[in-house]
Amino acid sequence: MKYRFNEIKSAEDLLKAIGREDIPLNKVVLRQPAVDRETGDVLADFELEIPDDYPLTPTDEDKLDALMTSKDYMREG
Repeated sequence: MKYRFNEIKSAEDLLKAIGREDIPLNKVVLRQPAVDRETGDVLADFELEIPDDYPLTPTDEDKLDALMTSKDYMREG
């Protein structure tokens, strides 16, 4: 059996990976890194902003956490 994986480079890739292709891409913001607009400080290596109209289920959040953890990202807050 073969398994093939592509690098996640966009919000579209990330949403596909967690099975949420129903969220409109024009409403999703992906920041790498997440930077404070006022201070210029780096807040996080990666930030995904999804509109409140499309909340993630606990299962979606678990998938996102597992995916990001596998890429050495750690959830904050």
